Amino acid sequence: MWMQHATMREVLELYRGEGEIGTYFSFSFVRNPWSRALSDWWWMKKNLKTEASFDDYLNIRGDFHNACYSMEKEYRGDHFKTQYEYLYRDGECLLDFIGRFENFQRDFNIMCDTMDIPRVKLPHHNRSSYEKPYQKHFTTSQIELVAEIFAEDIELFGYTFE
Repeated sequence: MWMQHATMREVLELYRGEGEIGTYFSFSFVRNPWSRALSDWWWMKKNLKTEASFDDYLNIRGDFHNACYSMEKEYRGDHFKTQYEYLYRDGECLLDFIGRFENFQRDFNIMCDTMDIPRVKLPHHNRSSYEKPYQKHFTTSQIELVAEIFAEDIELFGYTFE
């Protein structure tokens, strides 16, 4: 398991015997599921050096099926986990704070204030190079498929396609 892609449940199980983990301020950021899906497709396409379509990605076909389910070093089977799966267990949020990618700096500042540490301006790394806004890249069927795959996140975090 790549720890940066571990769920909170996995982290808590891994560090169960180390009581101090419960004293840490825990946080995560969620992202609009449509923006997340498009960004992940773009990243995987570049990483896999494939021209496979967004439909192939959403339906986990071809190169994307291999990347999502292979046990090779590049394996990342987390592409279609909901953000709920990362952050909740049995309906309970396992974190102290959940920010939004869309408000990254603002929510980071809230965390800094909460922890009583100085605010800093965050750089933007790994910026996607697809044309913005993300909405222009979706067909009606792709909008619906993402809504179906990530329905839990859409409902819990109040996201819309707009």
